[in-house]
Amino acid sequence: VVINVIEKGKAVEEPEPEPEPEPEPEPEPEEEVDSKQAELDRIAAKAEAIDFGIIGTASASDKDDLKAIKGIGPFIEEKLNALGIYKVEQIAKMTSELEDEVNIAIEFFPGRVKRDQWVNQSKEIIEEISL
Repeated sequence: VVINVIEKGKAVEEPEPEPEPEPEPEPEPEEEVDSKQAELDRIAAKAEAIDFGIIGTASASDKDDLKAIKGIGPFIEEKLNALGIYKVEQIAKMTSELEDEVNIAIEFFPGRVKRDQWVNQSKEIIEEISL
């Protein structure tokens, strides 16, 4: 307790100042991995909404580098893989409705799959490979 003397000679008690709160510790890398895995698990659970009858199925052992498509980075590729999308051909076969469903399932910015033209880019990549 701090005691201050006021002009008229009376002592007044003032409470001690609150200690500075300790900063939040940086998240441990394990927590980030757990968070990322939880997100991928949540996305994988949405795979049943995707019509693989239209785009076909593929496996991780037969995957393409989806990062060749502009707008797909490493984590978006992981999200697509979690959904069961591993091949450029699968993306090339998406209908407009499937583009929307995938966009929602991977929790990407609304309309981004269409804006980045993943389907057209995929078709161009397939044409280049076929030449």
